Amino acid sequence: MAEPPAKRARRRSETQTNPGPSTAQDSQAAATQQLPAGNKQPSQQEPTQQPLPQLQPRPGETQTNPGPSTAATQQLPADGVRGDQQTTQSGSGHPSQQEPAQQSPPQPQPRLERKLDVEPPHASDNVMRALEADANEHAEKRKAEATVLKDQGNQAFKKSDYTRAVELYTQGLERLKDFVVLYTNRAQAYNKLEKFTEAMEDCRTALQLEPKNVKALVHLGKAQQGLKDYEAAVWTYKEILKIDEKYEKMVADNVKRAQEADASERTEKRKAEATVLKDQGNQAFNKGDYTRAVKLYTQGLERLKDFVVLYTNRAQTYNKLEKFSEAMEDCRTALQLEPNNVKALVHLGKAQQGLKDYEAAVTTYQEILKIDKKHKKMVADYIAAVNLAKSTAKSDMEAERLFSEGDVKATGVQEIGLSDVADSQAALTQQLPDDQQNTQSSNEQPSQQEPTPQPPPQLQPRPGETQTNPGPSTAPASQAAATQQLPAGNEQPSQQEPMPQPPPQLQPRPGETQTNAGPSTAPASQAAATQQLPADGVRDDQQMTQSGSRQPSQQEPTQQPPPQLQPRPDYPQQIGASIGSIGAISGSQSPVIVGSSRVNITYHNMPLEGRPEITGLQGPGTFEGLQQEIIDSYKQTATTIPAHPTLQSRQVGIEEFFVPLHLMKNIPGKTKSVRPLRLPEGKVFLDEDLYDILNSLDDLFNQEKVKEIKILLIGGAGTGKSTLLVKVANSSITLRSKPLLDRFDLVLWIKLRQMQQSSCVLDAIFDQILAQDTKLTKTIVKGFIADHESRIALLLDGVDEIPSHVLQSKEGVYRVQDILHNRVLTKGFVLVTTRPHMKQYILRGHPKYALVETTGFNPQNRDQYIRLNLPDDADMGEALVSNLKTNQHLWEVSKVPIISQMMCLVWKNQKSLPERITELFAKFAEVLFIRRNEEMGDQHMMSIRMSIIDDLGRVALQGLLDSSGERLMFNETEFQNCQSSLAEGCRVGFVQRETFTCGLDVKVLVTFPHKSIQEYFAACHLVKLLQDDENHFRHQLKQIGEGNVLAMEYLLRFCCGKSRQAAGLILDHIQEMQGDEGELQGLARLLLYESGSEKLATKLVRPTRVDCKSNEDMKSLSYYLQHVTPPLKDTAFNMHVRMQDLMTLSRGILPSDSMNSGMIYVTYFLSEQEKEELSLLEKTLGVVDKQHLARLHIAVIIEAKSWFDVGRVSHCFFNIREPIRWLGLTMIQRSPDEVIDLLKTLEGCRLSALGLYVTDLHARMGDVSHISSSLKVLLLSECRLVDDDVKDLISIFPAGHGLLVLSLNGNEFSLDAVRALTRHLQSLPKFGSLSLCNIGLDAELVRQVVSQDLPYLKETKESGYFHSPFMTSVGSPWGALK
Repeated sequence: MAEPPAKRARRRSETQTNPGPSTAQDSQAAATQQLPAGNKQPSQQEPTQQPLPQLQPRPGETQTNPGPSTAATQQLPADGVRGDQQTTQSGSGHPSQQEPAQQSPPQPQPRLERKLDVEPPHASDNVMRALEADANEHAEKRKAEATVLKDQGNQAFKKSDYTRAVELYTQGLERLKDFVVLYTNRAQAYNKLEKFTEAMEDCRTALQLEPKNVKALVHLGKAQQGLKDYEAAVWTYKEILKIDEKYEKMVADNVKRAQEADASERTEKRKAEATVLKDQGNQAFNKGDYTRAVKLYTQGLERLKDFVVLYTNRAQTYNKLEKFSEAMEDCRTALQLEPNNVKALVHLGKAQQGLKDYEAAVTTYQEILKIDKKHKKMVADYIAAVNLAKSTAKSDMEAERLFSEGDVKATGVQEIGLSDVADSQAALTQQLPDDQQNTQSSNEQPSQQEPTPQPPPQLQPRPGETQTNPGPSTAPASQAAATQQLPAGNEQPSQQEPMPQPPPQLQPRPGETQTNAGPSTAPASQAAATQQLPADGVRDDQQMTQSGSRQPSQQEPTQQPPPQLQPRPDYPQQIGASIGSIGAISGSQSPVIVGSSRVNITYHNMPLEGRPEITGLQGPGTFEGLQQEIIDSYKQTATTIPAHPTLQSRQVGIEEFFVPLHLMKNIPGKTKSVRPLRLPEGKVFLDEDLYDILNSLDDLFNQEKVKEIKILLIGGAGTGKSTLLVKVANSSITLRSKPLLDRFDLVLWIKLRQMQQSSCVLDAIFDQILAQDTKLTKTIVKGFIADHESRIALLLDGVDEIPSHVLQSKEGVYRVQDILHNRVLTKGFVLVTTRPHMKQYILRGHPKYALVETTGFNPQNRDQYIRLNLPDDADMGEALVSNLKTNQHLWEVSKVPIISQMMCLVWKNQKSLPERITELFAKFAEVLFIRRNEEMGDQHMMSIRMSIIDDLGRVALQGLLDSSGERLMFNETEFQNCQSSLAEGCRVGFVQRETFTCGLDVKVLVTFPHKSIQEYFAACHLVKLLQDDENHFRHQLKQIGEGNVLAMEYLLRFCCGKSRQAAGLILDHIQEMQGDEGELQGLARLLLYESGSEKLATKLVRPTRVDCKSNEDMKSLSYYLQHVTPPLKDTAFNMHVRMQDLMTLSRGILPSDSMNSGMIYVTYFLSEQEKEELSLLEKTLGVVDKQHLARLHIAVIIEAKSWFDVGRVSHCFFNIREPIRWLGLTMIQRSPDEVIDLLKTLEGCRLSALGLYVTDLHARMGDVSHISSSLKVLLLSECRLVDDDVKDLISIFPAGHGLLVLSLNGNEFSLDAVRALTRHLQSLPKFGSLSLCNIGLDAELVRQVVSQDLPYLKETKESGYFHSPFMTSVGSPWGALK
């Protein structure tokens, strides 16, 4: 029947789409080119995917024409996509009324009138057609309504009313659940509302409905980026190129933005942390705690290397500590980052003045005027201070000269007055004009503006000093300025950089008394001068406000003017403004200088020899004083070690956390040529040194163990060399180590990495060890070292870390190179640490070193180290140790301390190691590089690191895929095309260069620290090949076949972890291989898991048997079961499980719907921990459905060191046994009493299998009868059974018993006993497997007896094993039976 016209018209109006408003008439022509909605039937064709639209503005962006227009003035959004837009044929951008090419629902067509001569259809056909028509009508109605709501949502979106847009899109989806456009539009709106999780959900739904929807991928990437998962966002964007490469530019832009956002976020985070540390440092500075301030500024720079304020702040603090070289270095770094930084120039000039380089200081101050001439007055004051210091230094030198000459005619030194510099003092007391210093808001950012430096205030005495006369003053007007200074209690922390001031006037050192500071021409100035200032004469928390008053600085602590000249503590002082007079020296052979205000010196015409005894200064100036200073220093620096591989500020106590290293000392002259090596030129044998093991740190200093006094300790990156020297220095604090106590009076620990300018060890002693206010001089310390040379231990840490130009320097006393080559301190004990590539350099200069090597920990010490680093939870440490035991590669590589440390940090944070091993090795490479390149920016650092890894990876891959077999050592010439990368790789620890002998030949070879690291680098290069040339990648992949694919497991896993495209190609390659099906499938599951791509699960062959022997195997199986479709059928699962695997077992494997059939065998190993492990297993089984439990076989393994309680085991066994199919028990190397006691408690438990290994059961077989009635499997290996025990064994298995498997390997039987046993086994109807290996009989005789009495058992390939072909083995721990 035809549809009534009225109804048809009404339905047409309901389904008519609304094309939306248009503000540009020119766009109408383009818009009309779209296919009319009525020409497309929704049931015939899905909306076609159109090219991406032109960019439309986001909310907040400028849009000169808000409507659909072809005008080019529209601003474009950052992501290049607006989900509701599409491009017309003319190229103009219009808002899409659908998602790409989604058309309006078609208008209904009038039905044709039937002709009368056509036979009417069957009644049921009419009903069906009617139902179909009605359904179509309702569907079209819902689609029309959804389309209207979509259009309304788009209008709300354009108006930036994103909440309303979401509501409308949601209403549309309530009408039509599979309307893809609505999901992508709503995802875009959610992104605008920063509801990124909801956006991701919508995008994933859209991709399920339409897997190649580009806009869904774009919005998904945006959501991931919003959630700061930048790596996932980049991967998502790149997936677009697999759909269509025409989006390459758009993808590249989005990837770039994601990477920049990632870098920016990390930078902002570090900057925030650095700013907090800066503020804390400023507070410490204001309190006069300069050492603490330096530490905090340094920690800030560890967060942000280019934070200029921190360099200038630290430089100012170094100047306070008189570490002028370090201050200069910081200033120069600041000037490299910010060439016009006035404060950097001020602090640089002060440092140069401190080093008495007065001409350089003047030049530096003059540079300030080139930046801004308004500082002219301040610069003049600074230069005046330099001239004053220069004049003073000249007078001091003259006094020292006369004093040291010791001429009997010289009775005194001319007084040095200050009148010649009075004008300079007057200049120094003048304050900087108010208009040169403005107070900034406390909220001011350091990058915006720093306060300009202040001129120096008047001289103030240091705390504890007495000043009866404040000194000369020629400007009474300066009193007011002096009184403007705030009292010490009003100091405020600096929010920016400490304010630099002109150099202070000279002040007496701590402990000096100044009874008369010199003549004063302005008495009225005394009131101002009597105000007490901090000990250094500087109040750095003040700056001039616009009104001229001083307020706490929100920037840098302000500097103060130079103090007046004061006497040095080692020169006597006479009342008045004179240095003093020299009297006479009394004494002949041992002259004595008596400390007083006037020193009388009488020589009696005898020359002064040696060093005079200085009474009153025996403490600081004696050898005992030097010892105490060193001990005091080590109490600060040698009591902790880093607890983080890159964040040196995080420390732990060395006493609690030091773990001995595995040390091997070579035996001089003893080698053996047993180390085969393949090189491109052929196979050679390297000469390998023979070693003695040093069992402790004391052995290293024990002269009976190590006779040489020069020791070279060699080890790769992160092997603990530096930590060992910290321990030595720490031991010297109280000389607890007996070898140290017996041999050495001084232990001097020098960190060569900190020697950036001078190669002189004396300089390093003063820079690194002695206090800044030490009374010792280099001459005195040099004399002490010379006098006690044979009783001094010199520890030189990191020859590979000292800059080459410093090492080769010809300047200084006790140069590092001279010490290394035994040209000085020839009688002293020297312990040197280095990486292998510097070994030959040291030995060429002095070949008589004792060579000691370390590779890190031995397994026991590694486990101890892990437990110490996870002290809060003993179970956590044990769990990590157990986890490592299941992974051979990680077990080996974790012996390197820095890798163990990284694993502990990750395990503590995440309660597990990274889900994918690629992440761990990528982080390891990053950490090694950062530790030696802290000054680089993140982007530059990553670029350089990846370039080096690619260069080294090329050679690494060639070695792994060498046609003659894998190579792990390389000729240096193989890196000839990347020499710079090789050098840098050696420096950071990626590779190590070593020299070997091969007969008469000498070879320089390059190795990676571990094979797995070589495999990681090779994988990085292989993935780079894929990006550059897929054909080249495939060519390299073909070199991996059935013969070496298992050996290449980690190479392939790293490739899959770094590239999903590579993972797909590799899995295809493996599926084409012929080999052990179980092993290849297990490898494929690991690769799938490493890739993290669920889509690749379809590439795996569906297994009939699965073996899991490690935690990684369990996780990869769990991942596969989650994504395999349809579920597996008749697959047997055999899993080795420990406590840390229970979560994976209970959550990812046993409950899986993909295990619908087939047997499940679980072998559970009890650990050494005193834990209720079986209770945990019982809880795990409690969440498994009955269907799976009915197919579950469990064997509990109690090993030699496993902890167990008889009562608890028995209780759990009875609870576990009921729901499962089989329950077995295996005990290894346990005492007979333990075994029998447990078996007695298990009577009635219906135990299915029992295995006893290496337990004396002679004459005790009758006790097995407690559980024998239900046994199906009995394994008794090496249990000292003899013929008499066979009789007891037969008695516990009467005729008709259901025993299936019996193994008696490793016992002693006669042929008659074997014959008696086999004849009895004939009466067991289900028996099908017998094992009689190593029972003291000829195998052929045993074979004859078994074949005669049990002819249905056939011997397997392994002699002594007889098996029925009717029994199916699936590899269970007890014979795995059906």
